[in-house]
Amino acid sequence: MSTDHVLVFHIGKHLLSLKLEYISEIFVLSQITRIPVAPVFMRHVVSFRGLILPVVDLAPFLGEPIKATVTHKTAIAVHQGTAEPQFALVVDSMYSVASGQLQETQEQLPFFVENVQTLPKGLFAWNVSPARIERFILGQLSSGPRKLGASHEKQEKNHP
Repeated sequence: MSTDHVLVFHIGKHLLSLKLEYISEIFVLSQITRIPVAPVFMRHVVSFRGLILPVVDLAPFLGEPIKATVTHKTAIAVHQGTAEPQFALVVDSMYSVASGQLQETQEQLPFFVENVQTLPKGLFAWNVSPARIERFILGQLSSGPRKLGASHEKQEKNHP
């Protein structure tokens, strides 16, 4: 089995992980700009070290409430083998840095999950795939308005 070094974090009640090799920096979101016509999971952009990064919130895809504001939330600047990050991922809290091993699973995983990691203390985390998130973002931006499902539309109405 392959061992990966990952950052483990929470989004709502869900435990997720991201390989350390994809992390540019962990920072606190400030001076964000709201994009009124953007998809619900990507309502903001942030200036990060001279770059404008989309702020990605995976909460709606996990059945978690959409955050009315992401200012002062923790974010991870994520890259994929490039010098500059492609997006900022909003997280609710950090858990730890750990060594994880790939776990075989038959369960249906969200589109942004690459695999399941077995962590110390018998914990499991969904390992986030930056490439899948980036493809989804590009698909959303290139295809115009798209419905994300009734539950997301309902949350959208509750959080203007």
